[in-house]
Amino acid sequence: MARKSPEEILQMRAEMLKGDPTFWRHPVAEAVLELFAEGKAVTPESMIAHLQEMRHPDDVMLRGAQLEAAIDRLRKVIMQKD
Repeated sequence: MARKSPEEILQMRAEMLKGDPTFWRHPVAEAVLELFAEGKAVTPESMIAHLQEMRHPDDVMLRGAQLEAAIDRLRKVIMQKD
């Protein structure tokens, strides 16, 4: 299987986000549970930090896109509060 170019990956991510408006939910749920398990506060800011730590350069495209979608969604929540 040939590697995708960065442009192809961005296009595929955009298509996934259009097809599933809840695409971001799984990483958010995972972050909430992990923060609870660690006894840490669960806030949009702490979840963003946790999601950023979950990123890995070798993430498969789908996982990386989900993490980015979750971070984007949480940032929107923060902006709405301000």
